[in-house]
Amino acid sequence: MIAHPHLATLYSCTLNCVLYEKDSGPQEAASEPSESSPEDRTWREYYAHHLITQLSADFAQLTECAEWARQEHDQGDLPVETTASESVEAERFWRCAMDIANTAIAFVEQAGAVTDDKARRVLLAGSHHIQISNAVAAVPGAPSQPAVDFVDELNRVEREESGD
Repeated sequence: MIAHPHLATLYSCTLNCVLYEKDSGPQEAASEPSESSPEDRTWREYYAHHLITQLSADFAQLTECAEWARQEHDQGDLPVETTASESVEAERFWRCAMDIANTAIAFVEQAGAVTDDKARRVLLAGSHHIQISNAVAAVPGAPSQPAVDFVDELNRVEREESGD
């Protein structure tokens, strides 16, 4: 059982990410993507943005997520009856979790959102937009409302900062 909701969120993001990384889709070969493939980066960055939105870009919680994933990876506390294949899967899972959390931390740092609330809100709007845009892009003929919503949110942040 996972004691803290933010750690459970990272765990959930990682479960989904690993599943999507494995699913090459009907048009691709059944081979598993390599650890450094662009597909891995795309899904891991998507779930890093999801983690950011779910944790409201809380730097302390993101840092705790990264540390937890590293500890779980390093301790490798698997039952004796664990098969070699299961051991490889566990290794892959925790590497993915570390990557998602560290990518989220990097996005927060690059946005200047560690201590700047306006930068944090802009990052949250951008991360939310990325998630919605990716979901809408999967629906043929979907309207471009996410872009309008994103611009509206950026304008709202700007108005609140300027006191309008």
